[in-house]
Amino acid sequence: MNITATINDAGKATLINTHMNTTTRLEVDDAHLLGEDIATTLVHDTVDDIHRDTYSVVLLPNGIEVRTKLGRFDIAWQHIMHTADQLTAF
Repeated sequence: MNITATINDAGKATLINTHMNTTTRLEVDDAHLLGEDIATTLVHDTVDDIHRDTYSVVLLPNGIEVRTKLGRFDIAWQHIMHTADQLTAF
């Protein structure tokens, strides 16, 4: 499994998960805080689901799920920091 996360200057994030021959993609508008929101799920013991205008970060037993009106994207616990780092590096 390989997760690639990018964000452009306009704040649109693209999350791509490639696993064997399958690719899952989700675009998230107005995602300036998405990297920080994802990272927060690991560093705070009492964090609840995070709801923004264009997306939500929902806690799951095996990781998190980024939800928008157009879809959802699962991120397992072991991939959260790497994904957050990719989004905050820009």
